[in-house]
Amino acid sequence: MIGDPDPFTAVMNAVGYFYISEIVISTLPEFQSKWIESGLVDRIKRQTGKPVLHVASSDVNETAATASGS
Repeated sequence: MIGDPDPFTAVMNAVGYFYISEIVISTLPEFQSKWIESGLVDRIKRQTGKPVLHVASSDVNETAATASGS
């Protein structure tokens, strides 16, 4: 199913269509994420009443260094 390009609308549509017990939101790191800046995670928590897990990716260079054993 193709979702709405707006993440808030996409989540609200999914919650209305599917049985969802929890929501996982994956974003860029906090200092880079427009979704975090806009308060997306908190808005979804308030509007859905569902548990929301926010997972922020780590810096690409940090991940590459960790993977290579640096």
